[in-house]
Amino acid sequence: VPRPERAHHCHVCNVCVLRMDHHCPWIRNCVGFRNHKFFLLLVMYSALAAFLGLLTSMTDLVTCIRMLMFDQDISQHPLRVQLSDMIVFFVFGLLALFFLALLTPMVTTHFPLACQNVTSIESHYDSAIDTNPFDQEGSFGNIRQIFGVFGPDWIFPVQPLRPLSDGVTFQRGAGSDSGDSGSEDEEAASARGK
Repeated sequence: VPRPERAHHCHVCNVCVLRMDHHCPWIRNCVGFRNHKFFLLLVMYSALAAFLGLLTSMTDLVTCIRMLMFDQDISQHPLRVQLSDMIVFFVFGLLALFFLALLTPMVTTHFPLACQNVTSIESHYDSAIDTNPFDQEGSFGNIRQIFGVFGPDWIFPVQPLRPLSDGVTFQRGAGSDSGDSGSEDEEAASARGK
């Protein structure tokens, strides 16, 4: 059986993964054709949640830190904050900052690769981005290869309602050297229709 294009063998999971992006130790699984959308949404939503949590509690965090650092009398403060509340706020701020620091590099690495329709593995090839045969000539077209046809399912962690690929063959961009603008199945179907 020939290996499907863009498939790779994961030595950690010991399986062949369609359109393999990488093996992720955080989710203890490979990121590939079937779960790449879920991975991107998880990373983006988690980073957004950490950022919004930090942003919306910033004034309270600054107040609590000031009170803890400068040893102000807590009972005299107009908010009537207890020491346990301040510690909880401080721990929350540290956790939000920690997750934001971990997730920001993941977002800034994986989202641009998705916008170029390049996997993490393919990005290590010498000429992956210069001569990417799968580039759909635009970020929107490239994101569609992962998220499917644009629709409300893009923002939810569900399988794409209208995927653009079967995971075995992938649409070639207009600039690919083979001149193939679709999968072999599409060519066979059009040949039968003539």
